[in-house]
Amino acid sequence: MANGVTTASSTNRCKIRENHRIIFTLLLGITVGMMIAKLELVDIFKGNLFKTLTSRPTNYNIQLRNACDIEQLLADTRLELIDSEAEMRRQPLSELSTFSSNGSRTHWMTSASNSKLRLDMHIPAQQGDIVNVVLETFDNYGRKRTVGGDFHFAVMANADKKRATAGRVVDHRNGTYNFYFYAGWSGQSDITITLIHPREAVDWIDTVYRPTERRIDWTGYFEDGPRKETSVCYVYGGSTWKDKCEYRNENALGSTVFLCNKPKDLTCDKLVKTSSIIKTMNKYAENLLTKKRRFMFSRPYLWTLMTGSPLKIAIEDIGTPQEIKLRACGPDLPQTISDGYWENSKTWHSLVCAAHHWTTSEARQCLRGRNIYLFGDSTTRQWHRVITELFNETVQTGGLKNGWTNLEYNVSALFYFHAIAVGSATLPLKGQFFESDVIDSLEDNDCNTVIILSLSYHFVSWTLKSYTERLIHVRQALIRLKKRCPDVRVVIKGTHPREHKNLESYIHSSDWILYTMNKTLRRVFGGIGAYFIDIYDMAMAHFEKNSVHMSIDTVVRQQVDVLLSYICSNT
Repeated sequence: MANGVTTASSTNRCKIRENHRIIFTLLLGITVGMMIAKLELVDIFKGNLFKTLTSRPTNYNIQLRNACDIEQLLADTRLELIDSEAEMRRQPLSELSTFSSNGSRTHWMTSASNSKLRLDMHIPAQQGDIVNVVLETFDNYGRKRTVGGDFHFAVMANADKKRATAGRVVDHRNGTYNFYFYAGWSGQSDITITLIHPREAVDWIDTVYRPTERRIDWTGYFEDGPRKETSVCYVYGGSTWKDKCEYRNENALGSTVFLCNKPKDLTCDKLVKTSSIIKTMNKYAENLLTKKRRFMFSRPYLWTLMTGSPLKIAIEDIGTPQEIKLRACGPDLPQTISDGYWENSKTWHSLVCAAHHWTTSEARQCLRGRNIYLFGDSTTRQWHRVITELFNETVQTGGLKNGWTNLEYNVSALFYFHAIAVGSATLPLKGQFFESDVIDSLEDNDCNTVIILSLSYHFVSWTLKSYTERLIHVRQALIRLKKRCPDVRVVIKGTHPREHKNLESYIHSSDWILYTMNKTLRRVFGGIGAYFIDIYDMAMAHFEKNSVHMSIDTVVRQQVDVLLSYICSNT
């Protein structure tokens, strides 16, 4: 981060020109953004049994030349995360609960015990079918819900064979939901639908929690010889402040800054290291929630099985099922109605594209002659570890940067932990790496390159604006790199559900936030030839308990198989 000191600052704002052309362009951008948000189902094979979820055509080749362009993309991205019809029908938070005649508090939100699940298809199902489950939601009074917006996990599994798949949800915005599962195996299976958050909790996260600045603090360590001081620091995307030490990197963060309270005696340029204060994430989440809203994040409204779960379904064996002809793994692939399924606890069968299961020898040939740069967090380090083991290399664990070069295959793999990390370690200020800066520093002769980016878990406490702005600057750096090296491969690693240790964790590290981050990543990096690897359903469906760090030998190894299928595809 570039160091600087200010008493007040204001970010560059997009000045709206009083010009009909600019106004028309803005309105067109908003219209396109709203069109992108609408999804349609189209058939790709087996008549109506298998469908793929695709975006409407749009122009992703956005030219970002100045602050106005960046503000427009930020606006379009925010639009994509908001369903305007649902917003108009949202029930005010003040009307979420009332008191019954006996004085007990009752709520008008979705009741998992009163809602109804049913299969909507021919019985028995056959291997290769799309299984359709309908959920009709009711509130605590037994009244039919007339709005959507609840957030669910849906899994169909055969525990004996260790086969499982996640369901794709279609929210009709009227209290009814459809869940679609691909039946990739035969035998008895269980379908489990879990209410993660009702729409009112989702609404609170989106409209109260996420827009709030400063939801985690860091300790800043200032040193000048023997003199030492500490102060409180935080990420800030607002417009004004005073009496703060400002640390800015416009190439990587845009208008977002890292601020520290001024130390009593030392100057701002003496900041040498930082460490995040994890407990402040809990404190800020608790303070924002207030006691009046805590019921939204407690059972029976949090991580609760819908009545009727698990649904039992028999899937008939029809011999050899019809072969699914999948497209090659490439950029901007449409979202399918099923990402795939676990054939067993260690083998993932992708339905997004023609992913391959790579032997060690094949993987080495795939990566021969390539320079691999991985930017991200400890989940990205897991990918780096798998690639390292494929080449029988060793690498120092921990640290902000580590890597190796294999001379036999002329391949290198270098991992960078992204700057402004959250964790227990105390990190040197000058040793942190911003993705945009490193990408810009790559030499023109370093074009047989793979860029892997994982920018999610450490940014759950950033506002959507600051998070998206950081992504946009990475996008711009990638575009500059592609002008120098058109054949560079860019991979965007998505998020997956994680574990939660307390109520506050369900808020500040919400699986809903992680889910919407995938939407933001797709939007920002669409149209530049990047490969998006969505691992959300892969992790959700696995029999292992959801965790930030899924098992290396099972889930992560299969993620890397999908990664290699993109890197070495012919697209």
